[in-house]
Amino acid sequence: MDEQLLVQKIMSTMRAVTVASHTLGPKLCDVKMPVPGADEVLVRVECAPATTFERLQCFTKVFTPPLVLGVQASGTIVSAGEGVPAGAVNKKVVVFRYVDPGKIVEPGWKGFWCQYVVMKYEDVYVYSQQIPHSQACLMYGAPLTALGLFRDLVPKPGLGVLLSPGASTISKILMRLLRRIGVPVVSLVRSQTSVDVLLRLGQTAANIIRLGDPEIEKSVQTATKDIRRWVLVDAVGHDSIVKVFRAMPEGAEYILYGALGGVESISINPEVLVRDRKSIRGYYLSYGPEGAKKGIRSDLDVVDKDLKAGGEIFGTPVVKEYPMGDFMKAIEEQPAIASRGRGVLY
Repeated sequence: MDEQLLVQKIMSTMRAVTVASHTLGPKLCDVKMPVPGADEVLVRVECAPATTFERLQCFTKVFTPPLVLGVQASGTIVSAGEGVPAGAVNKKVVVFRYVDPGKIVEPGWKGFWCQYVVMKYEDVYVYSQQIPHSQACLMYGAPLTALGLFRDLVPKPGLGVLLSPGASTISKILMRLLRRIGVPVVSLVRSQTSVDVLLRLGQTAANIIRLGDPEIEKSVQTATKDIRRWVLVDAVGHDSIVKVFRAMPEGAEYILYGALGGVESISINPEVLVRDRKSIRGYYLSYGPEGAKKGIRSDLDVVDKDLKAGGEIFGTPVVKEYPMGDFMKAIEEQPAIASRGRGVLY
């Protein structure tokens, strides 16, 4: 008897971390057990990371309940519907939800903080089977965002990059990619823990700037004094970061790809943009409506190859593992461990 039939015979429900409303917050609930149809597979979820994405799902109105938490996970195909290629069962796969720009607030998000999930077979990614689940579950969000930003940056001549927050998973991956092609990187951090993490990764102390530095403008000017096309790549969006942007040299660009600062607005004097010929723009990882599947798979192939070889570029330390029952602890501890790596649910 295959696992799908066995599971369905024993139980008709499974455990999932759901958000019925932002007032009630996330709860571990019994939900209906999914059943695969034609061209679909039943995936047993093995590991799912706790990231900023899940925190936003819980506590902000950007996401509309009801929903199941999670944007990515690794798992094992335990059963397949008609039309799925022979040999798919028992394969280790990455599952994810690609978010089209502008559609993030749709209700009914079906994430992966659950025991089982049904997916179209064409929408799962079969990765190199020797990669552990705890590492494979991190293949999607941060690596693909870093690759997208990297592609956006590399055509710029004489490039230099400031990264904020400098010890985030995305920034560390981007730093490794940029250093491989000789691009100087300056890291903006808030804590000594982040400084220590970056020093262990080979970042020089001269290229690490503390955002609490009372003379931060002078530190930024010193770090960016050579003649380059400096770009600030930021996931925070806060006036403390704007202070850095103001201190950057003429022609600097500010790319904002997140809003972790939790503020509704930031203040930039128009004269800074006009007089110093600076610019600011938003960034959102998008593969386009027609190229999403092909583009995502192509990028996952790049990540897979690196992880298979040891993860020099895209490998992320798993700092802590949590059973699903400790999901709230994983959410609460996520900010504290973010500079060191990821926490994952199993």
